Amino acid sequence: MAELSHVDFLNLLQWGDSTVDTTNPNLLVASATDENGAVAYTTIEPTWILSGYAFRPKLTDEAAVIAASSMDSTIVRQAKAQGVGRVLIVLPPNVPSQPDEQILRVVERKIPTQQYEQALVTDLRFTESSSAWIN
Repeated sequence: MAELSHVDFLNLLQWGDSTVDTTNPNLLVASATDENGAVAYTTIEPTWILSGYAFRPKLTDEAAVIAASSMDSTIVRQAKAQGVGRVLIVLPPNVPSQPDEQILRVVERKIPTQQYEQALVTDLRFTESSSAWIN
């Protein structure tokens, strides 16, 4: 957000219907413009989604907790190293409600990638037609 102009920043705050975490160093802003300037903004942040759990059959509850804790520590360490500030955890149907659980309405948009390409964007200041990344 360091490269976001004062006018764009104010527009984002005034036009938006959600809270913008201005303290998030990983927050990105995309905008769409026309001949009169900005018409829309959206905030984006790197986020991981955890799902697809697989535990060894007949694993004891104690061993499962130890394994999950170990994976959690590794995931947090790797997320921090890669600039990921949030992890969404998809809970399996049989897991009871969790204290921090939230209900989210989402639309999944799968981005096709080539089989051996790494799915990381190195420069998000890309401009195409009337949309732009502002970082």
